Amino acid sequence: MREDMQKGKRLIYVDIVKGVAITAVVLLHVDYAFHNSTFLPLWSLLGNSWHVCVFFMVSGFFLKNESLLHTRPFLQRKAHLLYLPLICYYLVFLLLHNAFIHIGFYEVGMEYGGKVMAPFGIADFLRHFAASLVLAGREPLLAPLWFVSVMIIAFVLMWGVSKVLSLFLGRWQHDVNSKAFEYTRMCVILLACIIMHLLSNVFHFNIPRFNNSFTALWLILCGYFVFQKMKMKFDSMKVAVACAVAVYVCNIVFGANVLMTNSYHNIVSLTICTFSALYVICFVAKKVQTTLLGRLMAWVGNHSYAIMALHLLAFKIATVVLRLTLFPELPLSPLNPVAGNSLWLLLYFTIIGVMLPALLASVYAWLRRRLSGNN
Repeated sequence: MREDMQKGKRLIYVDIVKGVAITAVVLLHVDYAFHNSTFLPLWSLLGNSWHVCVFFMVSGFFLKNESLLHTRPFLQRKAHLLYLPLICYYLVFLLLHNAFIHIGFYEVGMEYGGKVMAPFGIADFLRHFAASLVLAGREPLLAPLWFVSVMIIAFVLMWGVSKVLSLFLGRWQHDVNSKAFEYTRMCVILLACIIMHLLSNVFHFNIPRFNNSFTALWLILCGYFVFQKMKMKFDSMKVAVACAVAVYVCNIVFGANVLMTNSYHNIVSLTICTFSALYVICFVAKKVQTTLLGRLMAWVGNHSYAIMALHLLAFKIATVVLRLTLFPELPLSPLNPVAGNSLWLLLYFTIIGVMLPALLASVYAWLRRRLSGNN
């Protein structure tokens, strides 16, 4: 059996990493009173310092310079995997916008992400759909999909930087896999990331889904180096323990890394914390990939896009069930379900938020295979 056990062309442990990261995202979108102290910042340790960052870094694992420089196939693949599903989600949710208001999922006059909720007319629908086409959609229940927009922009930036440098360095007969190309690209991307970090965190000038795209670009490049160039196996217990300590220290000293607003202390701590968390999760994932838990988390990771898109809607459905049964006083209109100090509610919302979208995605994939005649 190969050391890096595969499922088709997918590495199972990489899917497990995605499963862990998306579960952390869902967990921390529940309004729960996490105990936080100087020495145990749970809110940060459980994911807010690493979950989205790990997603970006692991997405660079399978990046290759040859595919980057084949412009049309590369961009078509990213459009198929990321952009088109994003637009489909926005189209469906925009069409259901007024229905969500009618059934109480949204409350008219309530502020969602800086926008006051109101019913849509035809002009409103067209305006919001046009915004989604240029990666600026703001439908509240799809708020977590800022991540996908940023990833699309980051991959386009990676293609653009690589293409320009290949043309420029090609005059001196440098191969795209040469050290000159690799380190020039790294310096350019790192400089851009530093500039955007300073704009966001020092000068407080932040363009949503733009500044943080350069941070995502840097993390994707780091993932590329870790997997493609360093050929890291994630199998050292000593390194895993050291990385676990590094994650803890980074959380104590520097706090969370909130990439939605491009807010983090510095690029060094961001990179160390993200890589360290990634190493620990990969190390554990490779140990459990043949177990039932490993297969379950790999299945979750395989459907991480759908979970990212639909878990706020799943929260609403879970809240409706509780309102009809045990907790009729639970508020329905907030995007983040209220769990208060109840660990059981936290687990309930997290499980529903993860499992319901994954099940829907599995059923959809099964139906597509059946309709296309592929079993």
